[in-house]
Parts: sequence; structure tokens; C-alpha cells
Amino acid sequence: MKKLFSLTLFTLSSVLAFSQWTWQNPSPEGNPLSCIQFINPDTGFVVGDAGTIMKTFNAGTNWSVLSSGTNSNLKSLHFIDSNTGFAVGDDWQHGTILKTMDGGTSWTVLSGNSYARLNSVFFIPSVGGGFTGFVVGENGTILKTTDGGETWNPSASGTNSIMYGLCFADDSTGFIVGENGTLLKTTNRGASWIQVSSGTSNALYSACFPGPDTGYATGANGIILKTINKGISWTELSSGTSEFLSSIHFINAYSGYATGYTGAILRTNDGGITWENIYIGTYDHLSSVFMADVNTIYIASERGMIYKTMDGGENWMNLVNGCTDYLMSVCFTDASTGYAVGQNQAILRTTDGGANWIASTLGNNTGLSQIYFFNASLGFVVGWQGTIIKTVNATASWIYCGSGTNKDLFSVFFTSANTGYVVGDLGTILMTNDGGYSWSQIPSGTNHWLTSVYFTDAFTGYAVGGNGTILKTQDKGLTWNALPSGVMNSLYSVRFLDANTGYAVGMGGMILKTIDAGLNWIVLPSGTTNDLFSVFIADLNTVYAAGDAGTILKTTNSGANWELSECPTNNWLYSVYFTDANTGYAVGQNGTILKTTNGGSVFIQETQVPGSSCRMYPNPARNEITITCNKKEPGNTFIRIMDINGVSLINIQFRNQALFQIDVSHLPQGAYLLTIHTQSGSETKKLIIK
Repeated sequence: MKKLFSLTLFTLSSVLAFSQWTWQNPSPEGNPLSCIQFINPDTGFVVGDAGTIMKTFNAGTNWSVLSSGTNSNLKSLHFIDSNTGFAVGDDWQHGTILKTMDGGTSWTVLSGNSYARLNSVFFIPSVGGGFTGFVVGENGTILKTTDGGETWNPSASGTNSIMYGLCFADDSTGFIVGENGTLLKTTNRGASWIQVSSGTSNALYSACFPGPDTGYATGANGIILKTINKGISWTELSSGTSEFLSSIHFINAYSGYATGYTGAILRTNDGGITWENIYIGTYDHLSSVFMADVNTIYIASERGMIYKTMDGGENWMNLVNGCTDYLMSVCFTDASTGYAVGQNQAILRTTDGGANWIASTLGNNTGLSQIYFFNASLGFVVGWQGTIIKTVNATASWIYCGSGTNKDLFSVFFTSANTGYVVGDLGTILMTNDGGYSWSQIPSGTNHWLTSVYFTDAFTGYAVGGNGTILKTQDKGLTWNALPSGVMNSLYSVRFLDANTGYAVGMGGMILKTIDAGLNWIVLPSGTTNDLFSVFIADLNTVYAAGDAGTILKTTNSGANWELSECPTNNWLYSVYFTDANTGYAVGQNGTILKTTNGGSVFIQETQVPGSSCRMYPNPARNEITITCNKKEPGNTFIRIMDINGVSLINIQFRNQALFQIDVSHLPQGAYLLTIHTQSGSETKKLIIK
């Protein structure tokens, strides 16, 4: 017997959680993108990681970031008309299904945490009117809805394989592709699915039918399959590439594109008999392709780029503005003037507090690791292969300094205009006494790479690195002694508040603190296992750390407790810097530059629901909450607790009750959204866990 899942329709309109880290670069944002679709020549949508949904009204010239109400990674979208669309994905653990009925202005979260991670969505017209929808994902999951997403009926797939792609050739005949060459077919509008032979064991990721009989599928190792008999048999085409092909789209029986890893773009104008490899100057993973017509094609990428051609692929433009190189370091010389450096010798400068960043390059592909300014004019940058460069005029010009080494260099610090230190690979420590024009190598006593150096005065400095290495000098860097860190985690960043108090962060969420000038280090509970790459001390009590998966931590009690800031990206963040107690910047993967003006706190605006019939107490709570309603509702009552990113943490269903008690003792301290859904309607409340 098939089990029918009834999915509660939750909206986030009653409580609004506002991210206090906002995008500065790229524009409009830089999250990885997974799927792009146009519903007419001018109007298109693209979805991606961290709940990204963007819309254009002018054929991609401008893109607006829409509020999705979720932080899930979105993999696929499908619009059935100009107003009604669906998007699916996952929050790393559970499937997410979103729906809009107003052209993307607002989105409703349809699914709870009952499902596997979801990869693709497709709708077809229903018999007698309306639409029938399908979603596929992990563990052979196939879900079907005939009521606009109110309920979803699991269908038997006959496999536990991951399902990646879904499409229909006509209103009755559909196909699903997945790992290990899995290919499923339905001829009865999804009432049942059968496995058909694809003839390959390569994973298949995308399928497209430009007509009722002819279809294509792409996947690993450059595989392109074609059928001309409604999927009864499939023939492998010669693609001319071994790249992973993640997306395929045909506009008619002859013209099609396939895209994939390392910038792979294949074009055919003869129904796949021959494929031409097109290079557009990127090695990015091109995750999705959409043909608006034979000349106008859009491609979305894993680095957050959107490419467009209007001449059938001869010339391409990038519709996303700004630098997209990995940025490894950020610093400011005053409230308005700041710098960031990174991959491909990218150097960015702002003079208006991050509103605009002007990019320049030094002309080669050497990566830059850190930028440091001793004063408003005098700055230094270090990088790979022994790179050290200097500016004496706020980056108007640069001077290359001979480091005497070809080892990668990771961090730089100056105690005066003339005296400075650099650390790097294999225990490298360099010292200069002439403003960086010449450098001497100082024995470090370690072969572990050193990632960060910081001095508290002209005599006393610290360096940290691999395998928990912490070094200290008390004689202006002439000799360095190892300090016991007590950990084996690699450490990536060190900073001191004063002569005694310092912090170091590193692998696996490691945060160390000393209050005795490094003699002893204690491990602080960070609450995360994500790697932390940068630490910044704003004042005695306030410290920030940034790391992978968009992690930004903040403490306001000198490290006793750390809270995870709500962040609009899952991109890795390599450096964080604050110009005052509230204004800060974080930089990282794919050119990410984020800014906060309130210390990274999350602002939750609660609005009262007229005629509210339920009361929640205590609030704030610690162990348990009680909800009382003024009457027993007929049918089921669904209660859901979400974090500020919209990730579902608790889903409970009650029946014929007016009093509910819920254990919240396992929830960390912070703010949450609680939604109560009955047949009479929905209420959303703010819950504080103390």
C-alpha cells in the first residue's frame, strides 16, 4: 500500500529573519548556481546554493535576488506558467520543495524533513485540467503530486539509485536518469515506472526530449545518449570529450547544447551526429544550459556565473558583475578604504566602504595569500612561489621584493615601517629590516607550514601552522620557540588583543585562547566542526572567526560562547576584518565579499497574526515549551520549528488536541521560527532558546 504524505504549507511571512551579512561582490551575488530556465524571451529564473533564487525581466541584463525562505541548496526549478513555479533541493540532510504562485515574489516551503535529498522537478498537464508534478532524488525517490504540491505520493522506482534528472517527452511519456546508467520510463503519466536499458554504466545527470520520439541524456565521461523511438533503445553518440556533462537542452530536433565540468560546452546543429567543443574562457563547472532560441543560450555555473550568447555561441558575455577569483585576505586602512587579494594575483580596492570594488591584477597567475597595511600608504602582499610585493602609495603602484625563496608564503606582519616578518611553507620565516627590499631566512625549528604571524610589540611575536604548531619569539624574531598548543589540528590564523590575550583558529572548528602570553592555551567550544581560517578581535569581549561553508562565528563574552551568524552563502570564507565594533567584511570563494553593519547579528521582525488562537510559553525557554489553543482543531495540527535559515529542526503532528508540549532541550541557544498549521490556517511565532 502506498503511503500518502501530506505536506504542511509553511510560509515565512509572519516572522522575517533578516541576514545581517550582505553581498558586496560579485553582483548580484556569488552562490553556486544549479539550474536556469526562461519562461519567455525576457523572463527567466536561476536557482542555487543557500536558497538562491534570482529573476530577470530583461533577458538577463539585470537579476533580482528573490527571498526563498530557505537556506537549502536548490538543484532544479520548473515553471508551469508565468506565476506558478517549483524549486527543489536539500539542506544537506533532507529534501526541500518550494512553490511560488506570484512569479517568484514569495515562496512557500512545501516539504518537511521526511524525504531524501531532491535533485529534479517537472510538471505536465493533468487530464481534466491542472498539472501533475514529479520530483526525484536520492534512494530511488520519486514523488508525485496532483494537487499543486499540497500532497505528494511516493511512487515505486524499483531502484535505490540516486535520481538526477527528469523530463517528459509528452503528457504521458516521461524519463528519469540517475547513477550507474539508471534510466526509468513511464507511459502512463507516472502511474508506474519501469527500468529500461541505457547501455551504459556511466552516471546520467540530465535528459531532454525536443519531440515525442527523440531524446537525449548526458552524464559522466562525456557520455551522450540518443533515442529516436521514445526511449525504447538508446545509442551512444560521439561527444569528443571525456568531461562530466551535467546538462543538455535542445530547442528543436537539430540544435542542442550540452555543458559540464572544466568549462565544457558542446554544440550540435545536426541532431547530435557531430558535436563542436566551444571554449568561452572558463574552466568552471557549467551546471545548467537553457536555449531560449537557436541563437540565444544561457548557461549557469557552479561559481555563480551566468553566461549568455545571442549569436548561436560565437560570442559570450558574463551577466554577473565583479571579480570571481578566490579571495584569501581582506584589510582596511580606514572606514572607507579597504583591500582584498587572492587567486590569479587579484587585487581589489574600495574607497566607499565596500559599495564598489575596483579590481586590478599584477599580470600573472600567482596566487596572493595576504595583504597587510602598516599605514594608509605602506602595504605589503605575500603569495605563492615566494611572492612579496610592496606599495608605498596605497596600491597606485607596486614594487616586487626579492624574497630569496620559491616557497609559498601565507602571512605578513610589520612592527615598523622597516621591520617585518613573513611566514610560509615548510616552516619558512623571513625577516626584513629595510622595508621589505631584502629578506633573511630565520630558523623556525619546524618543517610544518606556517600560516599566520602576529606581533604584540616590537620584540614579541607568534606564528601558527600545521599540526597545532605555535611558535613564539621574544627577541625581534631572531629566535623562535615552540609552545605547547595541546592539539594536533592545523591552525590557520592567530591574533592578540594585548600582550597576554590571544586567539588561534584552525581545522575542525578549533578555537584556542591564551591569557598568559601563550604559555597555556585552552580549547574553546566553537559549536562547529567546519574549518576556521581567520580570526579577528574587535574588542575585549567581541571576537569573530570565519571558515568553510559560509561559517561566521561571533563571541561577545571573550570566547565563553560562540554563536553562528546567519550568512547568505555556503562559500568558504578565508578572511574576516572589522573596521569598528559593528562594521565588518568577510571574503572567500568565488570572489565572495560580504559586509555587516551591525556586528553580524540576525534581526528577526515578528508581526502579530490577527485573531491568534494559540499561546506559547515559556518564551524564552530552556527545556520544554507548551502551546495552548482556544479550541481543538479538526484533523491534524502540524508544529514545526526552524532555525533562522529556514532549516527544519522539529516536525511534530498532533490530532484532536488543544495543548501541546514539545521538548526543546537539545536546541542550541538562539532564535527560532515556530509555525502552527491547522485546517483553520497558520500562525508563525518567534521562539527564543536560552
